[in-house]
Amino acid sequence: SLSMEESERRARRRADRVDAMAAIMSAANRLSSPEELLATALDEVARLLDVDGGLSAFALEDDELQFVAGKNLPGFCQLMGEESSIPGDCACDEAIVSGRLVWHNEVKAAQSLDSRSVAAVPIQARDQSLGVICAALPEGRTLSNGEQQALEALGQQLGTALENVKLVAAMEREVNRLQSLTNVSRHVTFELDMYTAMEGIMEAAHSTLGVDRLALYLRGDASNQTRVSFSKNLSQSYLDATLARPNDYLELRSIKDDEMVWLRDAQQASEMPILQEMSKAEGFHSVLVLSLIHRQQFLGTLVLYHDTVRTYSAEDRQFCRALADQVSMVVMNTHLFTEQQRRAEEANLLLEIANAVSSTLELDEILKTLALYAARVCEADRCTILLLDQAGETLVPTMSQLASGNNEELWAMFRDVR
Repeated sequence: SLSMEESERRARRRADRVDAMAAIMSAANRLSSPEELLATALDEVARLLDVDGGLSAFALEDDELQFVAGKNLPGFCQLMGEESSIPGDCACDEAIVSGRLVWHNEVKAAQSLDSRSVAAVPIQARDQSLGVICAALPEGRTLSNGEQQALEALGQQLGTALENVKLVAAMEREVNRLQSLTNVSRHVTFELDMYTAMEGIMEAAHSTLGVDRLALYLRGDASNQTRVSFSKNLSQSYLDATLARPNDYLELRSIKDDEMVWLRDAQQASEMPILQEMSKAEGFHSVLVLSLIHRQQFLGTLVLYHDTVRTYSAEDRQFCRALADQVSMVVMNTHLFTEQQRRAEEANLLLEIANAVSSTLELDEILKTLALYAARVCEADRCTILLLDQAGETLVPTMSQLASGNNEELWAMFRDVR
């Protein structure tokens, strides 16, 4: 028979396990991020095992374990950037692969550590591993069968809660993306000023994707020369360097086929040493280059920069592609509006010339009017008209007019001498 003290201790442990499960479910309903949920889970594991710390939580992202939260870490885990004291394979990796709790009760720890026991609890939902909790236990600390079962059950419960939090977060991100695209589309539809429209697109990229810098490179219509039409938080020296040496940078490389080029960390791009050096000077890491295409016509590139190293999900890339399409629309709308204005000005100018010419029969007045309007159309300071002499052999300066409309004394003197 069990003593009264042992019975009470076991009952207390069972109550702690139930409380831990309830706390995790409550946290899943209250907290909106996986980081906060895993941090709360570490507190519950610490209470369950009656330890002060030595706990860490990792999330499985793209088949790699990423550190998310910690509680008084000893700092020996190789995933934290330190040399691992665990012989052979990492306990966390074993737990991820097996889907079961892994307990190493004899660990050759580093000299500065007291730990001699490590437990790795897989976080699972629907037979899929979402992450792992690692516990570095004090020397001599063992895990009872009941504690091991409780930790495994907690990992499964945490996996369900974590999956729900991720689904909610994904839905919120999708809503934000749709809202941002709606705002950008509405903004683009009614905005014909390039700078104002791009400011709205930059705001949407920053709020949705965390973009810190942005540049818009456009190719000229009549030539293949490229210019920077808009930039945000980039130095002029960097922009000039990308135009002067396009082969050393990503921004102006031909991406018509790929439509998107992603560089995870420009500061580690040893294959592009000039970009690596300039990115360090500017302070950005990740770069995404998107081609701008309108009806199979290559317009230029939209480049997004991040001051941190980050990855893009498939949904993020879809949003970026939609954002680039909106930028293409801005470019074409601005171009069409400018072209329409130019043609309207030309038509008005031709009408004014026709009215001015038909209002007089004096040759000097007609030539003066033609020279004046020609100078204004060509954005020149002056226009001079030369006519053939009576023999039809020599061009003679007949009229010169400043675009400002002022009379020029030198021309009047030259005309009198002639």
